[in-house]
Amino acid sequence: MADTLVEFLEGRANRFGSRTALLIKPGFRYRKTSYAALWEQAGRVASLLQQRGLVKGDRALLWAPNMPEWVVAFFGCIRAGVVLVPLDLRSAPDFVVRVVAKTRPRLAIVSRHTPASYSDMGIPRLRLEELESLCEAASEPRGVQISPDDLVEVMFTSGTTGDPKGVMLTHRNLLSDLDAASQYIPSKPSYRLLSILPLSHMFEQLGCLLMALRGGASVTYPTSRQPSVLFRTMKERRITTMLLVPQALDLFMKGIEREVQRQGKERLWRQMMRASRYTPFPLRRLLFWQVHRRFGGRLDFIVSGGAYLDPELGEKWSLLGVR
Repeated sequence: MADTLVEFLEGRANRFGSRTALLIKPGFRYRKTSYAALWEQAGRVASLLQQRGLVKGDRALLWAPNMPEWVVAFFGCIRAGVVLVPLDLRSAPDFVVRVVAKTRPRLAIVSRHTPASYSDMGIPRLRLEELESLCEAASEPRGVQISPDDLVEVMFTSGTTGDPKGVMLTHRNLLSDLDAASQYIPSKPSYRLLSILPLSHMFEQLGCLLMALRGGASVTYPTSRQPSVLFRTMKERRITTMLLVPQALDLFMKGIEREVQRQGKERLWRQMMRASRYTPFPLRRLLFWQVHRRFGGRLDFIVSGGAYLDPELGEKWSLLGVR
């Protein structure tokens, strides 16, 4: 059992090696990052940070959209002992200013999608799109003594009921949560996850990224959250698992129901839903095979969190044969 996320990632790399961990399709083909490559690239990022003078305990903003480079930077900071301060891409400028004042970061890790307001903060930056070329000449990072009670990240609350508060999360915190979640959420190499929610939130970071890596699964990062892109990605990758907030679950279900209505099959739909209540769970997927085909044919289970899930909505998905 790993005591730190450094040991965790190294263990995953040793166990799963050439298996694909992360995918994205920036053009016509998917770009894949294996478990072994993720460990190696994270080491190069750690070395780059050390070359730039960052030491254990320094803070670094990570303000960028979900992408494999985000994950590489995340583990690169961890290997260097640099404490991450993840920010939602949609964070308001005044919120970011307050976070910067509280954490005093020495580096901002951004992307071309990051709001330009970061350039006014006077913090040296590192762009994710340039990460690979910047790390080409990087050597092995200097060893850093990492302990279970060292900080990994400072995750800020939204500040909707007061000033944003930085929640200090250690290696022990995250691995304890991961161990607890794994008792209820399955993960194995055959699983294919689609990352939709922001990695700057613990729900996605722990429940999707770390859970997937724990089981040797793969995570695909869509280049857009437009429904057409999501559905195409789900079909191409034959996605098995997603983490969603109830609002997104509701939007997906309403999209299915609109299509049923467009085809004039509301009566048949209601009859099938009633019949599904008396159908063994595995056979429900056959009953609704046309719906499952739209999702790629392999969608097995959905993890819902972040807000109250209406039991009626949850039951609708269950009747479709999705746990």
